[in-house]
Amino acid sequence: MKRNLLNFSLGAALWFWSGLPEAYAMTYEEWQDLVFTSAEVADPGISGPDADADGDGRSNFLEFALHSAPKAAGSGGDIATSLGGDGHLRLSYPRLKNPTGLLYAPMVTSNLAGGWSAGPEVTEEVSVSDRDALTETVTVRDLFGLGDTSRRFIRLFVAVDSDNDGLPDGWEMELFGNLDQVGGGDFDLDELTNLFEWQHGGGRNAADYYNGHLPALTITGGNAQQAGPNTFLPQPLTVKVRNANAEPLANAPIHFEVVGGAGRLAPGANQTTSASLDLRTDAQGHVSAWFKTPGSDAVSTIQVSASSGAQIVTVNFTETTIALPSRPDAVGWEFETETTIRVGWEIEDGNQAGFVVEQSTDRGAAWQQVASTSATIKDAVVAAPAGGDVVFRVHAVNSTGSSPDKFDSGFGSADDDADGLSNQEEADEGTAQNNADTDGDGIPDGEDAAPLDPDITQTRVPHEGFVVIDLTQEGMSEIDTPWHINDHGQIAGGAHTNWGHSSVPQGFVWTNGVRTYLPILDPAGFNNAGEMIGHSGEVDSATGYIYTQLPARWSPLSGVQYL
Repeated sequence: MKRNLLNFSLGAALWFWSGLPEAYAMTYEEWQDLVFTSAEVADPGISGPDADADGDGRSNFLEFALHSAPKAAGSGGDIATSLGGDGHLRLSYPRLKNPTGLLYAPMVTSNLAGGWSAGPEVTEEVSVSDRDALTETVTVRDLFGLGDTSRRFIRLFVAVDSDNDGLPDGWEMELFGNLDQVGGGDFDLDELTNLFEWQHGGGRNAADYYNGHLPALTITGGNAQQAGPNTFLPQPLTVKVRNANAEPLANAPIHFEVVGGAGRLAPGANQTTSASLDLRTDAQGHVSAWFKTPGSDAVSTIQVSASSGAQIVTVNFTETTIALPSRPDAVGWEFETETTIRVGWEIEDGNQAGFVVEQSTDRGAAWQQVASTSATIKDAVVAAPAGGDVVFRVHAVNSTGSSPDKFDSGFGSADDDADGLSNQEEADEGTAQNNADTDGDGIPDGEDAAPLDPDITQTRVPHEGFVVIDLTQEGMSEIDTPWHINDHGQIAGGAHTNWGHSSVPQGFVWTNGVRTYLPILDPAGFNNAGEMIGHSGEVDSATGYIYTQLPARWSPLSGVQYL
């Protein structure tokens, strides 16, 4: 009988040889030196663990484990099988009384082409008797008799188990790459111990949750959604995982991956995204991932899969990204008759499906839809309201949603609350059209750098847009990048200016509405005393200005830091 051992590891088994003290622990190499000559030890074909020195069909390793002589055929270490009167197979074999580092596993099967099984579910020890001072004879019984099946086979498996966890070392190394797992562990989290998985079917499935039986995957939510670019879909992509009996599988491993189009996946809404995810099902067999759409129109395919060995089962989600339509421009209106008004607008051809026209008779306090048109119709005739002022706004729509509103030019350019922002600017920034200080911090919206945050009273810089700007790309010609601002509205930053044949950065300072460029000089910021700070933190208290030479490779910072 050849040994059944995967990736045999020398030096792991312990041996107590007759004639030596019982406490003497012997490795395979020491036993090899004891029973073979020097010339034989040098020849692994004679003394190696897989060799059969005496040609009796038993490897040297089995001779070592069964306490028989490797160079005397049929000497000791007898293994015998029999059929008991109860119709159950029996196996008797010699075993060391303290088999430290060795694994003896009687195994049974009904089909030699199928897997062998071991353990208390299939065999039981019926007797253990002394054989000599160091060994004993063990007899085990197959728990399944011939009355249960037409054929039955029994064998003995012997292997190195240097960590004495009930798992063969070679098997652990093959599956896990180390000996860190234990028999009572559950590497693949399928609620079957590593030992049970090794004992049944050869144990090759301890790293395979599905154990060769693919589950059924069913989409239960989140398929065929649509959203605009760079947004999470409103519903997660959810799959239910069941076994062949339609029972939900808990803690089952599932793989999500974007395989077509573009987009990203996350384990939760607004969490960090990636191109693929490996997740586990909940107690009800459900597993969900969130999909973030790409930055442009696309049809994305997200594949969900479960695998067992080379087998794989998949289901696919199809999600659509359609950008919001562009906002109309140049909205105007005029009386067509005494009782009708024609509202018109302009827009470049885009992905709009149509337009919605709304009117207000109280300067934007309340709006009412009065018309809608198709994608190519850019005007509408509506009934003139009876008396009072009237203003209009228009927005484009498609299957994803609506564009921002565009006010008619007369109403949009007006500043109803005299805060320095036009009505259109108020709508775009989210400030109140009829409240000059939306956040109540004492700074009019038109002067407030953060008109929606009462804790920031910084005034706006006399330049287009806000002080807080996020510019992260290099090479933005002629665009100022504010880096630092203090509580007095002083700014230090950088800009790109064309010098000769190349675009190079240069610093600038901005104080009291006046911007001054600093050729080849790079300020790091201002403090609240109005002193300019160098990159090393130094301050020139005499002049209030410290400049440092630009670094060899300049990269604009992102946004503004408040000092």
